[in-house]
Amino acid sequence: MVALSEGSHRFWVAATDAAGNTSRTLLSEWTVDTTLPDPGLIYFSGDRFNGKFKTVVMNPDGSGIRELQPGWPGPQYQPAVSPDGGKIAYNFNTGSEIRVVNADGTGDHIIDERYPDGQFQAPTWSPDGQHLAYVKGNGIAVDGQMITNDQVGAESGPDWGVDNKIYYNNQAGIFSMDPDGTNKTFVTQGGLPRLSPDSTTLAFTRHIPNEGYALFMLDLATMNEQKLNVGEQVVDFNWSPDGSQLAFSNFNDDVYTVNSDGTNLVNVTNDGFQFGHQDVYPDWGVTPAN
Repeated sequence: MVALSEGSHRFWVAATDAAGNTSRTLLSEWTVDTTLPDPGLIYFSGDRFNGKFKTVVMNPDGSGIRELQPGWPGPQYQPAVSPDGGKIAYNFNTGSEIRVVNADGTGDHIIDERYPDGQFQAPTWSPDGQHLAYVKGNGIAVDGQMITNDQVGAESGPDWGVDNKIYYNNQAGIFSMDPDGTNKTFVTQGGLPRLSPDSTTLAFTRHIPNEGYALFMLDLATMNEQKLNVGEQVVDFNWSPDGSQLAFSNFNDDVYTVNSDGTNLVNVTNDGFQFGHQDVYPDWGVTPAN
């Protein structure tokens, strides 16, 4: 067996006729790429550092776990990674502010604060990384401006997909809408809508009697649903950058990973409630460029 170097390769066949003329025929052409896929980084809220909820970052296998901003005050909840992995938006001080920090822990600054009618929650980035949508009181805001307040119970769970639709939920179910709040469309019953990176599949939770909150997949082209048997009550979750897996937290306050078909369930942090820690609100982003 011959190991080929990285780059383009061609396989030719040469033939010589009776007159001594040689011709070549290209049979195949291929490219060797030895670059390993980026596994990304998982961010979550955890109280393992000084007992305060802070933004924690780790490799998807649980190694390299560290506090994003040592010494920064808390609590910090619901980290949301920008599409390029370079920034983290989060809910600060139990909903009193939405803030953004660089992925290296520098440049922390306020995006929105001191809303008199309620808390801020659940930031999500636009596909180009230039805008933020989040819960503001009982409605959804984009860059501080309210775009919806349906008055059907508190709206929550916004997620902004590459199809430039924002998905959210309230007591009536899951809806999609344009970033200006128009073209609201009912999608399905459930909560915590999370779009796959290509916006073709919607993952969400739904309460099942005598079972709790289960994880479902909805094919947005066919509207076919599939329940994932992850064996745990799901609290919050997000997709891996390549769409092959999800990271989720559960009632045991651990962070798990699972393939998008429900196989290969792994307890990554494995030190939750039974060990006195809480690991919640995971998000999975690409590794930021140096």
